Amino acid sequence: MTVGSTSRMMRLRRYVLIIDLIRNNRYVSFDDLIVLLQQSLKDEDGVAISRRTVQRDMKDIDTNIITIKYSRQNGGYFIPPDEVSELERMLRVLDVLDRKK
Repeated sequence: MTVGSTSRMMRLRRYVLIIDLIRNNRYVSFDDLIVLLQQSLKDEDGVAISRRTVQRDMKDIDTNIITIKYSRQNGGYFIPPDEVSELERMLRVLDVLDRKK
């Protein structure tokens, strides 16, 4: 695997994890999301994830994959209910791609 494809697979892995964490932890705060993401990635050698990386990933996901919204009232991020079925379909595809790494 080349360096470029390794970084693309790592980015894909982060996208899947971010989406899954927001879906399973409705109204998760940004700080909690980072902690959960780091815990999920802790078994991978040398993985350190910055706040800026998570911000970029969330913007990419929101722009290109599925809507991520923030609720001021609840103090966290969520995926709107009308996008959940689309999300389920997408996560299955991303999961299959992630397993092929």
